[in-house]
This record gives sequence, C-alpha cells and structure tokens, in this order.
Amino acid sequence: MAKKKTTDNDTEQRHGLWGLIQGEWFSGSAYRRHIFWVMLVVVLFVIYLSFKFTAQVQIDEIKQLQQELTNDQTSQIHVTSRYGSMTRESEMIKMVDSLHLQLAPSEQPPFNLDNK
Repeated sequence: MAKKKTTDNDTEQRHGLWGLIQGEWFSGSAYRRHIFWVMLVVVLFVIYLSFKFTAQVQIDEIKQLQQELTNDQTSQIHVTSRYGSMTRESEMIKMVDSLHLQLAPSEQPPFNLDNK
C-alpha cells in the first residue's frame, strides 16, 4: 500500500475550522501541546474576575460612605440650627428663668472702661 501524502492544505484543514468541527481542538494532545496558553487564559480570567469583584466591593463601600456622609451633614445642620436657637437672647432668658438664678438682662449696653 502506498502512503498517502499529506499536503499543506490537509494540515490547514486539520488545524482550522475542520479541526474544531471534528473535535481535534478539544483532544488531550492539543491541550498538552498548548498547556501554557490554556493556563495563561485561565489565570488571566481569574485575575479579571478578582479585579472586577474588588472594584464592585469598593464601589459599594463608596456608596455606603456617601450615604453616611449625607446623613451626617443633615444631622450637623439640625444640631447647628438647634444651637443657634438656644443662643438667642430670648431663649437664654427663658433658661435663666427656668433655673431660678434671679438674674435679669442689663438695660445698659456694654461700655469700655479704658478711655484712651
């Protein structure tokens, strides 16, 4: 029997689309030949997933911190307005009266003792 000659066209078909259709790309020998590239693709995919997960966790943390900042700003405005109302003269007089300190507001404006 004569050996059949393999042409370049036959090897191209074997490694091209025809090889995929026949399942030659998924054979064990193909993986052994290209183990470096297969592992590289797997490692890059795992790295991509880890970066994506880390970025998602950081985005969630940023959103949580922004919400906390908004709540704290609202609380700060509330405390500032309450403090402003407590330091008004009328509120101070009510507070002194409620504590029974026997104090009264001065009728004279403040003046300097040092007249130079």
